[in-house]
Amino acid sequence: MTRYGLAIGKPAFGVVIDRRMSVAVQVFDLIRREIMDATLSPGASLSEHALSQRFGVSRTPIREALLRLAEDGLVQIVPQVGTFVTHISLAKVYERSSSARRWNAPQRGWPLDQRT
Repeated sequence: MTRYGLAIGKPAFGVVIDRRMSVAVQVFDLIRREIMDATLSPGASLSEHALSQRFGVSRTPIREALLRLAEDGLVQIVPQVGTFVTHISLAKVYERSSSARRWNAPQRGWPLDQRT
């Protein structure tokens, strides 16, 4: 389906991104969830291009989400090489899952109107 020449909700792998909400926040949540439940294994390479095709979004929200994941220690960004899922302990999984909503806090630099 298109509207004003833009593809709406037509990602490659069945993930629907709600364009009324922050795309970067949604992508962050989806990737974080996959890291936390080990769908994305430690050491896995994350390609901006592949993720943008998978989620049906541009690379800008992918970059924003990957930067936030790097701040949380869930991915490592190696310049000129790539982005990789970090190795995390079960204690860190518990710590991060109990404080997962903190990234939506205003001090994280995201406007309040983009959070839900």
